[in-house]
Order: sequence, then C-alpha cells, then structure tokens
Amino acid sequence: MDVVRKCASAGFPKVLRVTRSFFQVLLAPGYPVGRWLSDTAVDRDVRLILRTWSTKAPYIEDLLENELKAAAGITEFALDETQVTGLAVAYHLTQHRPLIQGIRLPR
Repeated sequence: MDVVRKCASAGFPKVLRVTRSFFQVLLAPGYPVGRWLSDTAVDRDVRLILRTWSTKAPYIEDLLENELKAAAGITEFALDETQVTGLAVAYHLTQHRPLIQGIRLPR
C-alpha cells in the first residue's frame, strides 16, 4: 500500500486497474481478495483504499483488448490453456511498442 500511496502523491490517478476476477484471487486457501476486503482484522484504511481504487471501470481486459488485437494481429496469449494478459503486456513492452496511446505520466 505504500507504493499505491506514493504513486498518488506523485500525481498518478487514484486508480488500480484489475482483472474481472481480481476479487476471487486467493490470498490463501479459501481466502480470496473479496473476503479480505471485508475482514475486520485488516486495517480499515488499507481495505478502503484498495476497494475504492480497484473498483473503478474499466477492467484491464477492456483497456487492453483492442490494443492487443491491433498490435501485430495478436489476439490472445495463453500458458497451459490459461489466458495470461500480463504476458501479452510484457511481450509488447519488450518490443518497445506503445501499448495504450494517450497515457501521460506526471512530471
């Protein structure tokens, strides 16, 4: 959460882009992110920041879908029959190609 706070203080938007399944990701067996967000044993401020910043549309898949399809005609990246969006992003970064146009970083 320190990284998230430092990004906000540096001028980055207070948005954490997540996948549609983010709240079902298991932090431990039987303990998904969604349950962690409701766990009163977890710091309330941390839960509030994560909930607020991660529930803003669009999801990362929606942002990347058209960009990935347009870039070199690639429509899907998969590993062991599981779609891996992060692998697609990493591929494009190693190719030194801009993936999403119009993003300006704060100075």
